[in-house]
Amino acid sequence: SLKFDDIVKRMKAVADELPISSVNTDVGVTQDLSKLIRVPNSVHGETGLIAKIIEDLEEFDPWRDAAIRGGKALKVRFHEDVPRLDHVFGGVGPFASGEEKELPQEQAVFFILKGSASL
Repeated sequence: SLKFDDIVKRMKAVADELPISSVNTDVGVTQDLSKLIRVPNSVHGETGLIAKIIEDLEEFDPWRDAAIRGGKALKVRFHEDVPRLDHVFGGVGPFASGEEKELPQEQAVFFILKGSASL
C-alpha cells in the first residue's frame, strides 16, 4: 500500500526532472489558507465531508471514508433536478425538483449544502 512518505518521494523525483522551477498558481486558492489547510476531522462547509488525515491513498474513498455516519435519515425536498451521480456515496439519484425523499444523513447534508435541497 502507498504511504505518505512514498508519495512525497515519488513527487520529488518527478519535480526534480521538470524543466521549470515555478508554476502559475490559482491565486483564489493560494491566498485563502482555509482552502489549503483544513483542521483534521473538521466538516467542510460546502460538502459536509470530514477533513481526514489519509494514511493509505490507494484505499481512501472520500464518499465512504470522509462521510459523517451514524445520524438518522433526514427528509429533504429537492429544489432542482439532480441527475444520477454514480461517484457520489456509491451512487445516488436521480431526484426531481419538488421531490421529497428520506436520505441518509450524509447524503441529505451534502444536497442541502450544495443548495439542491432543503429539510
